[in-house]
Amino acid sequence: MRLALATLPLVLATMPIATAAEDRYAGRYSAPCGDLVCELDVQPRRGGWQIRWTASDPRVLDAEPVCAFTTTAELGSAEMGAAGRVDGIAVGEWRGKPFGIFDIGDGRVSWSSSWEACPGIAPKAVYAAFGDE
Repeated sequence: MRLALATLPLVLATMPIATAAEDRYAGRYSAPCGDLVCELDVQPRRGGWQIRWTASDPRVLDAEPVCAFTTTAELGSAEMGAAGRVDGIAVGEWRGKPFGIFDIGDGRVSWSSSWEACPGIAPKAVYAAFGDE
């Protein structure tokens, strides 16, 4: 009995790691967007994901994004033009504008939307996962 109680904290401590590893969207991603670098940080939260998107100028070393926003997404479906209704993707809205995130494998996700976050800067891109940091 003591052994079972002694190992319980170890089991509980490893549970979130296993859950996060199985999440197909959670992670940090980047993609070129014109002269800028866009970054997507997707973190699990109850019922979906917390998403932080930033666009930064890689030539400026102050680490201040040129454009940024935070929003949430949840598992759902969306009408995708000629492709029709697509189920099982991460969907959300930012300022009333819809978006979808698709897991396309090999550590990549695709952000689908038709709007700009800031003038001339749109989050729509295929993002690749950051390497080991």
